[in-house]
Amino acid sequence: MTIAVLAIGAAWGDAACCRFARADESPSKIKSDERVVFFPANARLADQGAVWEARVHGWIFEPEQGDLLRAVAVDELRKMLDLDPKETATKTFESRVRLFLVDNERGKRVGIRLAGETFVSDESAADGHFAIAVRIPVEKIAGELKTSRIVRYRAVLDGDDRRSFAGELHCLAPEGVSIVSDIDDTIKVTEVTSKLSLVRNTFFREFRAVDGMADIYQRWAKQGYDFHYVSAAPWQLYEPLREFASAVKFPAGTYHLKRMRLKDETLFNLFADPVEYKLAILEPMFAQYPERKFVLVGDSGEKDPEIYGHLARRYPGQVEAIFIRDVTGEKRDSERYEKALEGVLGGKWHVFGEPATITWPKK
Repeated sequence: MTIAVLAIGAAWGDAACCRFARADESPSKIKSDERVVFFPANARLADQGAVWEARVHGWIFEPEQGDLLRAVAVDELRKMLDLDPKETATKTFESRVRLFLVDNERGKRVGIRLAGETFVSDESAADGHFAIAVRIPVEKIAGELKTSRIVRYRAVLDGDDRRSFAGELHCLAPEGVSIVSDIDDTIKVTEVTSKLSLVRNTFFREFRAVDGMADIYQRWAKQGYDFHYVSAAPWQLYEPLREFASAVKFPAGTYHLKRMRLKDETLFNLFADPVEYKLAILEPMFAQYPERKFVLVGDSGEKDPEIYGHLARRYPGQVEAIFIRDVTGEKRDSERYEKALEGVLGGKWHVFGEPATITWPKK
């Protein structure tokens, strides 16, 4: 069995550098009470098209089981958010909050099997997150890519462990069209401009799609476009968000969310400036795919117009179109849009209320 070990440095991110670890390192045992969640990520061609390379990103944790601990944590969260005790007794709240109360597993080396090889991560961080640098010769997955642009892999488990933890890589050609989409109030009703509505739509209510957006995305998917969902939501909500997106027929894509945990200062990441956070994700993506065109879709509730305007000015040849869903009632000729999208060709950006009015690309 071939074991390729490439470890990501301590400050790994979307543009992180990689180093080779010792070849004798092997995966840690994933215990029966531990779970692994892999997040869908991009793969790109390297070495003049001879190799697919990617950064596999995942999370290893032990689900929280103690009723007393959960009750104390829920009570603290209720007080912090000033919630009615009756609201925190719902099944939806129970299932969502559990994801924030897990026991994150630090110091684990997670292995995956992909294209006949085993790749092993560096040790997982305090929040249970880990990364694995993967390089696969193109011929090893050429057959799989004949019918799909998605390549799947599985975690390495003990021989008697019948569970399966699977992940996927989206193999993006150097050229093509990528749809970068916000989530909250762009494809999912969240009402971020109201703190109370945001909390209720995130923790207490079933997720609800913005009417008509899935139809637009499905139309684009049929034209072969790739999708990247970028949000300031925490990774703990990845599974319910993906289940929601799949159920209402949004196309599969990569996810780019925010790292945080309740136990330390990373909690405040949720309230950090979304401009800095999103640009740290999107600018490396633009740099890694300089020949791709990008369509940027967001809403006016937070800073999407400002973020997308910055990207359009910095990468004018790559930004094909910008679509902003109006949730604040600001007109296209408002001072905000004039400032946020200054220098961007007027025909390139659009403010819409009803998704059905989006006619891009023109036939």
